Amino acid sequence: MTASPKMRAQNPPKSYKELKNEELLRCMKEECVPVKGIFKNYECEGATLALTQRKYPYHPELNRNPIFKEVLQDGAEHEIPLWVARWLNGKDITAKELNGKLGSCSYPKYAYDIPEGTATPVVIPGRRKQRFGFQSLEFTA
Repeated sequence: MTASPKMRAQNPPKSYKELKNEELLRCMKEECVPVKGIFKNYECEGATLALTQRKYPYHPELNRNPIFKEVLQDGAEHEIPLWVARWLNGKDITAKELNGKLGSCSYPKYAYDIPEGTATPVVIPGRRKQRFGFQSLEFTA
């Protein structure tokens, strides 16, 4: 059974742009929630990090400033938006192609191997070295 023209006029199908805007708004609502936790600087213990980040555009429905600007002290407790905490840990829910693993705040460490009979070294991708992190206090009792 097909819908009548009158019913189609009342509920037109959503465009790709409208669907993406709804998904973006859903992600913004989920990730702009503040979380408490401890900032970790793995490169230089006790150092600070002056962080200025922007992920989402301003949206009047949320009525929030999308720019995060704060100085984070290693080992100190901070209250930051969830998306900043995820970024510090190298994760992003909007990166579906990468399964949410961005690798931000880290760098790759490579190993080299020279196969027998050749003089050309081969690069072997290794683990990633984490520079910064954020440990949440939301789940502690």
